[in-house]
Amino acid sequence: MKKHLLLTGAAAAAALALTGCVGVPTHNGAPAAFVGAPSFYAQVSGNAMMQPNAPAKYTVVKRNVQAKTVVKSYFGCVSMGDSSFATLKAEALKSAPGANDIIDVKMDYSMTNVIGICETTITMTGTAVKY
Repeated sequence: MKKHLLLTGAAAAAALALTGCVGVPTHNGAPAAFVGAPSFYAQVSGNAMMQPNAPAKYTVVKRNVQAKTVVKSYFGCVSMGDSSFATLKAEALKSAPGANDIIDVKMDYSMTNVIGICETTITMTGTAVKY
């Protein structure tokens, strides 16, 4: 009986420890993945705005350029995906030939966690400019 209780307790502790999820907090507006608290189900979304960091002289090439990426986490142990600003910026600039930077950046994210299998979608929208 004691072995059964010990095994049940260990299984419950392991389940709580292994059901974290990748979330997307922001650090100065850029997404940064982290392993959150244990949960069996979660569905959240949020956004962040990055302040314009552009010189006074630029030409708008295209407004509302967009890039999207997906970051996945399995039981808080294995996380996969690239949500770096550099990757998202390069992808967004593909739709605006001649542009060399993005200003007025907005980062949106949505996250779903079902029993430790987590998927976070990050969408970056901005204005493509040429200096």
